[in-house]
Amino acid sequence: MNTFDDKVECADHGLQDATYVCCHLVESLNTGQQVGFFYASEPRGDAWCASCEEVRIREGGESAIGTMRLRPLPMLH
Repeated sequence: MNTFDDKVECADHGLQDATYVCCHLVESLNTGQQVGFFYASEPRGDAWCASCEEVRIREGGESAIGTMRLRPLPMLH
């Protein structure tokens, strides 16, 4: 469940909810390192790596997403 209210303005898609991803996923785009990929069940779901998934589960599942260290990035599908 996304607990963030930030918006992103896209030239193609207009005003959209910001998508949050963990820094490990972002870094893997440059390093090519496989870090796993998990995402929230909502339509504009946030995404995180396997390490962050372990933290999410340990800290309470879906309700812990708001406490994860996710960063907003202007990433659109």
